[in-house]
Amino acid sequence: MKEYSSKDIEGTWRLRSWQIRRNGSRTVTAPFGDRPEGLLVYSPDGWMSATVCRGDRPLFPAGSSPRSVDELLIAEAYRSYFHYAGPYRIEADSVVHTVCYSLNPNFVGTEQFRKMRIDGPLLTLTGIDRAGNAERHHELVWQRCGDERHRGSEDEYPIEQAR
Repeated sequence: MKEYSSKDIEGTWRLRSWQIRRNGSRTVTAPFGDRPEGLLVYSPDGWMSATVCRGDRPLFPAGSSPRSVDELLIAEAYRSYFHYAGPYRIEADSVVHTVCYSLNPNFVGTEQFRKMRIDGPLLTLTGIDRAGNAERHHELVWQRCGDERHRGSEDEYPIEQAR
């Protein structure tokens, strides 16, 4: 078992993939599609922020305010986006996120345990949750941003300047 420190993960990471496998099943699902987007930030002062969304999120109608669009559009925007933030700590080969803020109010006050593996510019986080009686195994692969040694690899996942 490799032990990590906060220095190993400090910085900003861009999401490359998110897959879920149910216990006892070979089926793999991608909850936000084949091209999810997201940023994961670990700050030097011990705080983190994770944002994940579908890469193909539809825009609200032009000129409309998010507070005035149809409730079905708001619900779809909620279902296609996820965020949480709070302090983090390292425990050997795992990182623990203590959730203080979240789009999902039920996440607040929880601790999210993630096994981690670092391979060059990639950080793989794995975790388990329970949905009813089923265990779900999550694997999120993140790529480090802003590291001169890996500059150019970000071209594979360009960020649009404007939609």
